[in-house]
Amino acid sequence: MERLMLIFLLSHSVKSVNEFNFSITDLENSTESPSEVSNDDTRSNGENVPAMKRKDQRDPIYIDSLRWVVSDILNQMLNPFSDFEARAIPKFRNLRCAAIFGDSTHAELLGFNFGPIKTIRDMVPTINYRVKETEELKNPGNETLTVLRTMVKDGCRIFVILLKDGNLVGNFLRFGDRNRELDTRANFILLYDSHLFHPEFQYIWKKIVNVIFLRPHLHSTPWFEILTVPFPFFDNKTKLVDIWSRGVFRISSSTIFRDRLKSDSNLFPEKTKDLQGISLAVFTFDHVPSAIKKEDSFVENLTSTFQGIEIKILETLAKFMNFRVQLMEVGNDERWGSKDKHGNWSGLIGAVSRGEVDIALGNLFYSPCYQEKFDLTIPYTVQCLTFLTPESRADNSWLTLILPFKGPTWGAIISTLIVGGFLFRFMASIKVSHPRRRQWRITRKSAYPFANLDDAILYSWGMLLQVPPPTLPLSWPLRFLSGCWWIFCLLAAVAYRSSMTAVLSSPPPRLVYDTLSDLAASGVSSGGWGDQPKEFFSTALDLPSRRIAKHFEALEGPQTSPQNVADRVASGKFAYYENEYWLRDARAKYLRGDKRNGSRVGPYGLHVMRECAIKMPISVGLRDNSPLKERIDHLLQRVVEAGLISKWQVDAMKPTLMAELKQLSVDDGDENVNVGTQGDSEGEDKKALMNLRKMSGAFFALGVGSVEILSGLCFKDIFYSGFVKGRNTRINI
Repeated sequence: MERLMLIFLLSHSVKSVNEFNFSITDLENSTESPSEVSNDDTRSNGENVPAMKRKDQRDPIYIDSLRWVVSDILNQMLNPFSDFEARAIPKFRNLRCAAIFGDSTHAELLGFNFGPIKTIRDMVPTINYRVKETEELKNPGNETLTVLRTMVKDGCRIFVILLKDGNLVGNFLRFGDRNRELDTRANFILLYDSHLFHPEFQYIWKKIVNVIFLRPHLHSTPWFEILTVPFPFFDNKTKLVDIWSRGVFRISSSTIFRDRLKSDSNLFPEKTKDLQGISLAVFTFDHVPSAIKKEDSFVENLTSTFQGIEIKILETLAKFMNFRVQLMEVGNDERWGSKDKHGNWSGLIGAVSRGEVDIALGNLFYSPCYQEKFDLTIPYTVQCLTFLTPESRADNSWLTLILPFKGPTWGAIISTLIVGGFLFRFMASIKVSHPRRRQWRITRKSAYPFANLDDAILYSWGMLLQVPPPTLPLSWPLRFLSGCWWIFCLLAAVAYRSSMTAVLSSPPPRLVYDTLSDLAASGVSSGGWGDQPKEFFSTALDLPSRRIAKHFEALEGPQTSPQNVADRVASGKFAYYENEYWLRDARAKYLRGDKRNGSRVGPYGLHVMRECAIKMPISVGLRDNSPLKERIDHLLQRVVEAGLISKWQVDAMKPTLMAELKQLSVDDGDENVNVGTQGDSEGEDKKALMNLRKMSGAFFALGVGSVEILSGLCFKDIFYSGFVKGRNTRINI
């Protein structure tokens, strides 16, 4: 009805409201529904419709009219007439270029001046290309493909395709969509042809939604219908946008027409702003922190059984874009999926690349390997990818006596003790002058107790243990040396005692791998999901990463479950590669399982490496050439700027954080630290500053001394009975 009404108004030059109402009354018997145009070139009730000529593609009037309508459309897009229009189409302000395709019929339109004042080249750079008559655009030739790639690379956001054959246009659009050679989210201006809406091409109009069709009508005064496809519901009927006649857009320029027909003045309205409650298929699986499946959940609605950052993002998008979520869970054995021998993917990647789902939630990396298969939104966060490594639980309490000092310090002290004993003996052997006899001689009494080398070493070492010699030497040089030696011994003893106190009152040091260099030097094998991590480490520029790649395993299926990963890492010979939040959650679950079982699996603990192998941006996946991407990117950017991602991340990791606080482990075996809630401190176990295990160093020293004593006695007995006694017997004989 709308189309017939406007035809009548245009042909009769209606100017008043009374004439407008009278025209609607005359057309109430029309069989067409408002705002919809059937995609046929004939009418069943042609008697009520003004006679229309079928367009003659070579008619000079048609060519000239097409010249002006395209000019006016581009002028409205690039130079809005009002502030309202400027706000309505901000995406055209920074337009980089426009692409124009034409055939032999429309060849003269490729280089003409659009409009009386400015050419299109003055408004925006253009790339013009004439399609050959014999070319089949189902598989374009090299020249056409090169020009198309140049258009996309240069950022052309307007495609004017002036081809008379609708099948040719449909095959060209289908090729661009299938091979990702065409920006389907750009704005398209096409010539209307009913062949474009055949069943084989209908799926295209669910991806290319920013499109208008020019349907010419040649009378004494030519005019064009400007049509578009409705979105998200497309039932093979186009929707009327405007009427162009005599250089004027009749609907957008008339308040009467626009209000009565509820039309928008923008030729390219934002159709994805309101999806009218359509149902979108969403794939996800349990993976921290994007989508976390709640434990012991019996809610029928699958959406309520998940929580996490990307679940919150999905709920926000559904609210502002007005769509319903049809959430489907991928099996944990498949998750992202794997590639078979034919190159086909399973799991989440396979479903979204085949177009079976609209949105994919799976902590997807913003990387070329995913962008080649489907669309990705702008990154909403950056995650640290690192390793879950074994943490040594070896007990080094027997080294308590030597832990206060490092190796160089011990070397300096021992060297000083050895030199000090010889220095005392040397000073004791110096001749002194007797004041009465006036001669130089060695006085044994003045050198006492350092007259002998063994006594000098024994007493100098005893002073380090704060055991003074039996008497002070009479020699003043020895007295001065003894004073300096006492100061050295006092400082060394105080430093050793204070360091020993710190060692005994603090937990033993943990032997962990905190850098890629440590992990590469350890010889521990590593692994992660799929072949992508191994390829990343193999192509890295640093040597530690390439060394890790030599022992990296590509894992899939049940091998990558948190429980199996934690058990294998706890064996001490394996490290697992994932984001730090997933690794922390796997470690917390492992510790909680150990506490329930009353024992630990393997002699090693779990440690999350502090150094990041890489910081990877994370995105949400969308089906290939999704028309929703620009709107979702806009909303996601607002969510990030509002700080909601950080809040949702904290909320998602709160259970893991609480588990880490409640399940702190120590290496004391029979002692654990239980951090409960506030107010329950009375039942908490207190960690002792000293215990028998930490005193094992003293018993170890005593045991070593006892072994040396017994060994000395045995050697003395053997030496006496075999050498001394035998020698005395031979002498007596």
